Amino acid sequence: MPWGATGTSNSRSWTSDSSTTATGNWYQNANRSEPYGRGSFQQGGNAGSGTAQSVKLIIRHLEQSGILPGGKSYTNDGNTLYITGLPEDTTTESLYRIFSPFGAVAPQGCSAVMDEQSGICKGYGFVNYLDPSACSMAMETINGMKFPDGSWLTVRIKQNRKDNEAERGGL
Repeated sequence: MPWGATGTSNSRSWTSDSSTTATGNWYQNANRSEPYGRGSFQQGGNAGSGTAQSVKLIIRHLEQSGILPGGKSYTNDGNTLYITGLPEDTTTESLYRIFSPFGAVAPQGCSAVMDEQSGICKGYGFVNYLDPSACSMAMETINGMKFPDGSWLTVRIKQNRKDNEAERGGL
């Protein structure tokens, strides 16, 4: 069993790392709050009964293995939005929270571009959707959104640098 739990579903008995044996479904036991073993961050231990894992390690493994939708070498600039007019306190997480309700975002497909020295947002970012309809809906909904100070967000499809150079006459 993964994460250190042992037991069988046929006999409905489980043993956790806390050395407690329960009969029946784990959720029927008086020990409901600890179905996966004891562990407390207050006591300096790891919560749960598995080996100490970092969620960052798990995410990196899933992304590198290509298991997540979009795959390992996924590129689709046609579904990538370029957002300008972002406030200085914008983070990748806040950008994700704004744009993810419109549809699935590719793994590592959301980024608020930050100044390396100051750590503040440079005012622009990117969101890469898996579905073109989600991209269109987000662009139509958020583009032109005005802030109380009179500034606004501009949301458009990302263009490749080569496309931009061709439009400007190769400059």
